[in-house]
Formats: sequence, C-alpha cells, structure tokens
Amino acid sequence: MTEVCNSQCKYCYEKSMQEFENGLEKKFKFDFSAPRDFSVDLNKLKKFILQDKNPVIIFYGGEPLLQLEKIKQTIALFEKKKIKFCMQTNGKLLDKMPKEYMNKFSKILVSIDGDEQRTDFNRGKGTYNLVMKNLKLIRKNGFKGEIVARMTLSPLVKNTPDVSDIFEQVKFLFSLGIFDSVHWQIDAGFYKNDFSKKEFSNFVKKYNQSISKLLDFWIEEMKSGKVLKIYPFL
Repeated sequence: MTEVCNSQCKYCYEKSMQEFENGLEKKFKFDFSAPRDFSVDLNKLKKFILQDKNPVIIFYGGEPLLQLEKIKQTIALFEKKKIKFCMQTNGKLLDKMPKEYMNKFSKILVSIDGDEQRTDFNRGKGTYNLVMKNLKLIRKNGFKGEIVARMTLSPLVKNTPDVSDIFEQVKFLFSLGIFDSVHWQIDAGFYKNDFSKKEFSNFVKKYNQSISKLLDFWIEEMKSGKVLKIYPFL
C-alpha cells in the first residue's frame, strides 16, 4: 500500500535496505523512481483478482493503515464476492478502521516482539500498550478473524533484552488471550559485518536451547489435546 510508516523500529528492513544500497552505489545503479504509495486501476485489479478461484488480498507496507481510504475502496470493490482479506500492520491505527471493514478480514498479522519491555525497546515507548488496547477494541467490536503475533528477533540491536529467549516470550504472548498464533523471524541484517562470528555463535547456541524448550512445551500441550499455533512448528 505504501512504503511510509508511522514507526521507527530499530531493526527496520527499510533502513537496512538504504544502508545496503548506499554501500553498493559505486558498483550498481539503483532505480528509485517507484512511487512511495500504491496506485492501481481498481477495475483492472478486480478483473485480475477474480481470475483466481480462491482469491486472497494481503495489505502490506510500510504501514498499510496509513492508506485507510484505499483499503476501504478495495474491500468495497469486492462486496458480495468470496474473497479473503489479510493485513500486516504495526497495530497502532487499528482503532481507525471502521468495524464494518475490520470485521471482513480473516487474518491480521500484528508486529509485536513479546512483552512491554521488549516491544517498546524496539518499537518505541508506549507501543505495546497502544497495540494491546487496539486489539482488545477490535475484538470487542466483533472481529472473529485470526490475530497473529508477528515477532522479530534482532541480535544486531545494541543493548536489547535477551532476544535468544524466545521460549518465555512466546508463552507470554499466548497467555494474554488475544493472539491465536505466534510467528517470528530473525532479523537478517548480518551483511553489515558489525556482528562478530563469536557473538553470532553465542546467539545461535542460546537461541537453539530456547527453541528446544519451546518445542518440548508445544509437544506437552498437544498431549493434553491443545495444539498451539506456533507457525514455524506447523
């Protein structure tokens, strides 16, 4: 929808891409003429999408909710059509989406890195509480779709809380009763060469130990008849 965002996350891929591009400018020519915001003929989009027997539209950014009117226009375009809508968002503007549109989504992926300390460290003070308030609001307003906690582990961010202990953070997110599932990724900015092999080795060792604990926990939960939706395990 747009490359513009209302957050300044410490591990943002947009910043990483800029650094990556700046380092290669002497060897390669980059084309920066692409528009910052999404623009398309909606009638052509509709014709294209409806060629699929099971169409899905995913709104992505930047922060897609900064283009709320375009999202509403796109949803309205497919009124009475069998189509799934999904969205990747930082969650800060979910309260701005009218419930009659919000409740048409089958899934939203919300960027959150665990508890308040960890999330606010990476995403800015007050982010955690704002996102949780908005998620509770959309549930109250009738949202029945899946809410996915989308975590980013970033060992490259200096002075960050221990990112290797994903076990406790995943358990914490499920304990809130808001998230139906949890998915995470490891920040892939290792090309910057500011992360030593020794540091990376230590991170991997602790990370693998934590993943093993989480896997054991997941298996024990299944024995009791509950399958937690931890996406890397499914």
